[in-house]
Amino acid sequence: MIVLILILALALIIATVLFGNLPSFRHTWIHRLYVQIMNINGIAVRFMTTNQSVYTFLKWLVPAFYVAIVGFCLHQFFVHVYPQLVKNEIVGTLHGICIIVTVAAVVVSTELAVFSDPGQLNARNLDQSLRRYPNDGLIFFGRHCSTCQLEKPARLKHCSTCDRCILRFDHHCIWLNNCVGQNNYRWFLLYLVANVTMMGYGAYLCWRLLGMQKAPRGLWKLIVALQYYNKIAGILMILGVIFSLITGAFAGLHLRYIYLGVTTNEADKWGEVEYLIDLGLLYYVQDMDVYVEKASVSTNGTIQEVYISLDDEHVVIDADDRQHILKQINLIEVLTNIYDKGFWDNLRERIFD
Repeated sequence: MIVLILILALALIIATVLFGNLPSFRHTWIHRLYVQIMNINGIAVRFMTTNQSVYTFLKWLVPAFYVAIVGFCLHQFFVHVYPQLVKNEIVGTLHGICIIVTVAAVVVSTELAVFSDPGQLNARNLDQSLRRYPNDGLIFFGRHCSTCQLEKPARLKHCSTCDRCILRFDHHCIWLNNCVGQNNYRWFLLYLVANVTMMGYGAYLCWRLLGMQKAPRGLWKLIVALQYYNKIAGILMILGVIFSLITGAFAGLHLRYIYLGVTTNEADKWGEVEYLIDLGLLYYVQDMDVYVEKASVSTNGTIQEVYISLDDEHVVIDADDRQHILKQINLIEVLTNIYDKGFWDNLRERIFD
């Protein structure tokens, strides 16, 4: 029972970190829990970064934890569960080959996702990247990276954890201790699919072993019975079901982002744009071809309405300027995502670029 509670608590934390910041969860207990976890994480990061060598070591703890847990579970499966599957003729040659291929896919995809270059910006690829990723004036504005001393193409972000600019930045993955970007997104997708397949397939095989046995008092009584292999099969089945669902949902979220033509980083930015629309504060200045945010400022004790830049919040149109043609944006659907090429072209770009 204690093991089950720990599994569920870990699953809740991981699911909250992965999905808690989605717009649909804002103003809910899930988002409040996400904020608390991020606050604790921020305190821990500030403490760890006081010593760079210690911080570098600690960043590898999460990937090491993942490898250790997966390795331990595979060891328990092959030592205690797999012989029973063979003994009871549940698995044969075909299943044996599928198991080898599934585990190999996890090993290979993990190595590729962890150690591959995510697409670091440098002087050699700067010009090409600037041409390929133009600014849209909504979420990207052509800024300069003060750390790397390079002009920033659209879709790029400087990762504070890795301390480098990453082209078509998606997110920094703590499970990989690596950024996910232009050059390694394909391996990240393979990593997700391989893990979902391994966990789901493993849960299925464990269920087959438990399901073939008589359980007059229920499946849980069978799991906690005297046979040690039943306990292992039961725990692995529960782990496989829970985490294959979480990882599968995360993979599904990324497929949705591919469909929309956005990265995780860009989805957050579009969420901010949508928030401005919901508040009725986003406007398009037709004669200037620029988007602005309606804001209120206090001048000599008088509240006045101005329109500020989405980029650096400088005043674009002051309270006395009535010469410009303003159009309020009421629906996010009327805005164009210039980086969206359609689902299949987006998928092709992510995988074969």
